[in-house]
Amino acid sequence: MKKDDTYRSQFRLPYDLYEKLKAESEKNRRSLNAEIVARLDKSLEGQSPSHGEDSVDEESFSADDVLLMYRELDTAVKNIQRLRASREKFLNRHDSKNEKKGGSGKVDIEDDLLK
Repeated sequence: MKKDDTYRSQFRLPYDLYEKLKAESEKNRRSLNAEIVARLDKSLEGQSPSHGEDSVDEESFSADDVLLMYRELDTAVKNIQRLRASREKFLNRHDSKNEKKGGSGKVDIEDDLLK
């Protein structure tokens, strides 16, 4: 890149973002400016300016990010399993109560929940 092909500017960044970029630039053995340019260039390669928020560049995640997401997903799955088990217990308990009362097999759960 020729010197006259360079646009000079100043940007304001949140300080924590600056620290992250600085650490990454040191890890990649390049200047902060080169790190920012490389990341901006990579993020714009082959993308239209208005891609949706749902698109994800998997390469932008670190191993720690992936591990954290896996743990959060695992916790969510376990919570869903516990909720399903609780729901089954609840429904079974009310089915047996209704049968003892000679009910039709339908359970009025709303009334029981409001008590």
